[in-house]
Amino acid sequence: MFAGKNGWEPLADETGAFVVMLPDSPGNIWNFDRDSVALSTMIADALDSYGLDATRVYLTGFSNGAIMTCQMATSYPRLFAAASPWNSPGAAALAVGGLGSFLYADDFANSGFDMPFWTFYGDSDDK
Repeated sequence: MFAGKNGWEPLADETGAFVVMLPDSPGNIWNFDRDSVALSTMIADALDSYGLDATRVYLTGFSNGAIMTCQMATSYPRLFAAASPWNSPGAAALAVGGLGSFLYADDFANSGFDMPFWTFYGDSDDK
């Protein structure tokens, strides 16, 4: 849905400039503890297999995918050039929903690592 709304597939076909990976997690719910190693391995394998530019890997996601975007980007910062989470639930909603208790890796803020984040929330989103 997210890729379709943003027109990424036709753009990739037209330009050949980038690869879009659209994995889906079991139950359509990302869980960092369960999914992070597999996702980081998929990215590393794609970079290796296709000779992609590792400095141009961007991560984005919507809702629960935005939570995973924040978690992945700050836990594996050397894999990504930038991250863009869209409409992520707040930390309180995460804990109540059993989806996790953090949005960012604990040691990221003090790591000195500089990563651009472009974060979006809708005007009607009260989260």
